[in-house]
Amino acid sequence: MPTTYDFTALSLREKAALTPDQIRKDFLAFRLMERGIAPIVPPLPVPVPDQPIYEMVTVYELLLDGSDTGVAFEDPEAIEKIMALRPIKIGSDWTLSYHHKMGHLKGVLEARRTTATVQGVPVVPAKDWKALTEWGAEAKKAVEKNEEAEKQHRNETEAIQDILDELMDDWRKAVQTVGRFRGILETKANYERMAGDPAVARKFLLNTFPEHEVNAAEEFAAEETGERSSSTGTEAEADGPQG
Repeated sequence: MPTTYDFTALSLREKAALTPDQIRKDFLAFRLMERGIAPIVPPLPVPVPDQPIYEMVTVYELLLDGSDTGVAFEDPEAIEKIMALRPIKIGSDWTLSYHHKMGHLKGVLEARRTTATVQGVPVVPAKDWKALTEWGAEAKKAVEKNEEAEKQHRNETEAIQDILDELMDDWRKAVQTVGRFRGILETKANYERMAGDPAVARKFLLNTFPEHEVNAAEEFAAEETGERSSSTGTEAEADGPQG
């Protein structure tokens, strides 16, 4: 059982003895508390309104001179009557309007009679169009609010994940360091057994490992022994007879 949930306050041995689940749960919660970060609450989606029911009707669109937009009629005979009047094409000239400052002057293009294309187009009737466009606007607002909430939730989750990654990296370093120290200490014990003299064994040990690592491993062993002695003494006091 850790003595504190502040990871930085633990000894190297205590850090290495932790499990990943302990890091993800209690130590992450303590780090978030330190930084004033509240637990994440998943966003509650804004309901998107149901699409209204609508019908489709066919109208007849008149496209003049290859235009992709035109006017439409419910009765195709109306288009025939318009074309029977032989409409003519009028236009403007950019050179006249811009370079010669003649404004938006337009003229009759006598050589070009208007040609027409008629096509049946399925459309939403006026009685349903207003409800459909209003629904589109409301649905768009709901979708945008949900997307913004999801984005904020994702950012908060990533921020907490970054903090957890920091803790996990520090924990892995502690585990690796303790493993390295214990490997050095095990080698030291074997060298002392084989050499029969701690001083001679240490010379061989320094040929095998850098001196600063050997010193750090020995300090770790001393601290570990002190921590265990302290823990044992506390337990003995707790279990001793009461006066």
